[in-house]
Amino acid sequence: MTDWGTHHMDIIQWAMKVDGPSSASAVGGRYCLKDNCQTPDTLMTVFEYPGFAVRYSVRQGNSRRLEGRPNGIAFYGTNGTLIVDRGSWEVVPENAARFPNDFDRVEAWLKGGNVAWPAGFDRNVKVPARPRCEAMQETGLKIDPACQEAHIQNFLDCVRSRQRPVADVETGYRSVSACHVGTIAYRLGRKVKWDAQAQTFPGDARAQAMMAKRYRSPWTLPAV
Repeated sequence: MTDWGTHHMDIIQWAMKVDGPSSASAVGGRYCLKDNCQTPDTLMTVFEYPGFAVRYSVRQGNSRRLEGRPNGIAFYGTNGTLIVDRGSWEVVPENAARFPNDFDRVEAWLKGGNVAWPAGFDRNVKVPARPRCEAMQETGLKIDPACQEAHIQNFLDCVRSRQRPVADVETGYRSVSACHVGTIAYRLGRKVKWDAQAQTFPGDARAQAMMAKRYRSPWTLPAV
């Protein structure tokens, strides 16, 4: 969750322009790997965000690929699905069923509008569907070494100028903090509420206590 999950949650929060979830719940366990470790080998975590939800899954005991990929992200939208991994991306259109003679009215109905249907009109009579967006795909993508060099150069430039780099430390922090929220929900065995702006669990002392470690004296980290 806090390894690959950080990379994936970073892309999700960047694409959706959010800083963190409002809640998380998780189920799973160490079902396949019988040892004394804490990290679950099977995990399903659901994050709630304003206007959408995210499901993060880990299945170490099964190699069945989701959406044909060993790992990646699928954005399920009303017009189609965007699937992204480290070497490719694909857009799979959502099909909108067409109805005879009254397509505009049905489109309004599909969008939740208050539609007055004419007498005798059967909105369940469908004709061949049409895609709601264009199918697109690109494979064989690789990270250009020059991109990595540009990141390093940007970081060094910002050390000198005191500007924020394009890959800012706060972005990394907020990406991994979402994963920690999911992990804490798993460890507690219940849903937790999260304030992404204050970076706290409101009114939840048990969850909040898991935001820090108990350090062995005399070692401490300054409290902020």
